[in-house]
Amino acid sequence: MAGGLALAGAALLAGCATAPPDPVCAAIRDFANATPPGTTHAVEMTTRWFTGGLFGARAECVDGGYGPGRPLCKALVEHSSREFPVGNVQHVLACIHADRRFDLPVANVRALSGEIVSYEMPGVDGSVTLTLVFDAIQKTGSEATPSLRLVARRDPAGR
Repeated sequence: MAGGLALAGAALLAGCATAPPDPVCAAIRDFANATPPGTTHAVEMTTRWFTGGLFGARAECVDGGYGPGRPLCKALVEHSSREFPVGNVQHVLACIHADRRFDLPVANVRALSGEIVSYEMPGVDGSVTLTLVFDAIQKTGSEATPSLRLVARRDPAGR
């Protein structure tokens, strides 16, 4: 019986190890790696929680007409919060720095803005720099437009 429990536990752990990749992280990697040498490309998502009317919550993303930006925009819009924009910033940071935790008390953060430049991300070519520019403002009673902009820049020499 003990052997059966050990086998069941191992199967359960193996199932955890084969979890599907995070779609946002995968899209960021693909977007960054597709950036040709000497170029810079960006996507920007804006979210709105309640603007009045029937469909008050929404997210929009601009890919700048760059093909590899479309799947990233799609992943961001499909897997992001409209109500808690700070969580979107945390999500992208967790992708870029998978070995670090970015636990912020989402319910208590009213505003979070800044710019973070990263020179490495798991699975991204070392010649690509990722910049995250964000303004996650939550206002009650007014129309705040939180934004999250992700910029990929590849070194001209591609190294």
